Amino acid sequence: MKSYLKCLMLFVVMMPCLSLNAQTLSINHKDTEVIDVKIEKSEIEMISNLVYAQPPIYGYKNKALEMDIIKPVSKELLPTVVFVPGGGFVS
Repeated sequence: MKSYLKCLMLFVVMMPCLSLNAQTLSINHKDTEVIDVKIEKSEIEMISNLVYAQPPIYGYKNKALEMDIIKPVSKELLPTVVFVPGGGFVS
């Protein structure tokens, strides 16, 4: 019962903040302009399952940590995506 009352009080306190934020957002849209962006399809290269480390795990074989790289095929300097799934760079 106490947790229900705490949630209700939090909702009552936060409600004015939410409505104030909505009003501020609608005011800021008056001076905006629409920009047309040309969508271009470009060729990409994907390098999958690239092993970047093999940390030792005590009592087991080394675990291969893999990542994927997605890069555009172009002579221009364009961004590359490095996707590292999992729990981070910890051993």
